[in-house]
Amino acid sequence: MITTQSNVEASQEYDKRNIDLFSRPPAGYSLTQEPNKWPWDKPPQYAKFEDAYENIKSRLLKSNVLYDLLNLLDAGISVETIVRSVTFAAFTKGMITPDVSELLLPPLSLVLTLEANKAGITPTVRNNTPNTGVSETDVLDIMKDLRPYKYYALKSEAMSNNEMPSVKQTEVDTNNKMADSFLTSINKEGK
Repeated sequence: MITTQSNVEASQEYDKRNIDLFSRPPAGYSLTQEPNKWPWDKPPQYAKFEDAYENIKSRLLKSNVLYDLLNLLDAGISVETIVRSVTFAAFTKGMITPDVSELLLPPLSLVLTLEANKAGITPTVRNNTPNTGVSETDVLDIMKDLRPYKYYALKSEAMSNNEMPSVKQTEVDTNNKMADSFLTSINKEGK
């Protein structure tokens, strides 16, 4: 494991707060609990997609609920956020399964969008998350830590061409020794 400065700082912050890092349940702990303890542990209330859709749609279209939802849409909350919240709540209450929850997203989004349009509201349909991507500098830093042989090969190639190392130069070459697998390199050394 590569220890970074931020990991060390986070560990020290836990020490300052007297938080025991091992005070949480271990992996698989939920499998040791009594079955059917939670609503989602039991069979869903609506096994069919159509039944779940009709039930949730009728709940959304109740006048007092719809009024609140339209106010949220008018305020700028996206249709996607509302529908995901509604389907997640239905899952946690044991009404539907996770797969039905995902299947309900498009038709319920359409219902809310149509209701917003009827009310004269132009809703934001999807969450607008910026697609910043990963910078080449970040990729090179990760490569330096995880695949140093590839990083230094890129660096030496770039230096011989008087340019900065670029991730775009990392095309995999099957004839290149750098592209050989771990086992192949062991076999070559052993012969």
